Amino acid sequence: MEHNSHPSTRSPKRPFLAFMILLFSAGCLFLLYLWWTPPLKMNRSKEVANNAPTPPEHSRSDYSATSMMRDQCRKIISALRGFHSHQHGYPLPAGTAFDEKTAYPINQAVVAAIGGVDAELNPSQVNYFKPWELSAETLSELKAGHFFATFDFNGDGHVPNPASPEKNIQQDVLVWHAGKDGNPSTWNDNVFAWVAE
Repeated sequence: MEHNSHPSTRSPKRPFLAFMILLFSAGCLFLLYLWWTPPLKMNRSKEVANNAPTPPEHSRSDYSATSMMRDQCRKIISALRGFHSHQHGYPLPAGTAFDEKTAYPINQAVVAAIGGVDAELNPSQVNYFKPWELSAETLSELKAGHFFATFDFNGDGHVPNPASPEKNIQQDVLVWHAGKDGNPSTWNDNVFAWVAE
């Protein structure tokens, strides 16, 4: 007796293989989503509870005057760190009292030292602003003394928060712009680049 039935061409493994491919694709898409999504701010509730001013999140597409000024503050900090690293000090005139709670104006004399013009404070005459490409407006505001800085003189990695001196900021240099009123101690219009702890 002949057996004419043809063997089934459908393999029971095909649906399982398709399911595994679909599951793998979904996993890859999820990992890609996590990679492209910015990290969540875990301490948001802590920041909201804290009344000290904190700068809003910076976005690469944010070209507002405040965001641009905040970016300039970061560049000035980088220039000051470069100066400190090579000159083993900060560009403050001789006889300056070193106090971490003092807001030092970044004026023409300080700009001359950082920019390599003042050979006494900067014997190597290196322009520490050069790599950071500060805007012409920022350079003008610097020379006018509208930017201020505080420094970590004791080397503990903290500086008192100028807005709330009883609290510390975990940085070695803080820089801020005094805002439209030109007063570094009125924080409703000051522009700064640090986040309060």
